[in-house]
Amino acid sequence: MQEQTALDLFHLQQTRDDWENNVTGYCNTNNMQVGNLPKDVTCPYGDMNTAWEKIKSGGEQATEETKEQFHKATAKLEKAWNSLKSG
Repeated sequence: MQEQTALDLFHLQQTRDDWENNVTGYCNTNNMQVGNLPKDVTCPYGDMNTAWEKIKSGGEQATEETKEQFHKATAKLEKAWNSLKSG
């Protein structure tokens, strides 16, 4: 079970890192700051980072509720990101 939890944390970190790279890369390419992105992107991006910090500080003891918050935030972020990139 401990190996699965560590693997889950690794996947969450990888997801967070991928989003960090996407958002900062987009901002660098467009000479802007993250705060200049639309709120429908920055709000879930902030929620994702907040949940990630809770997960990271809790380690293997992170609650399922916090992990669910992370997943909901990344789902909202993905939807807003796709809208931003297509429009």
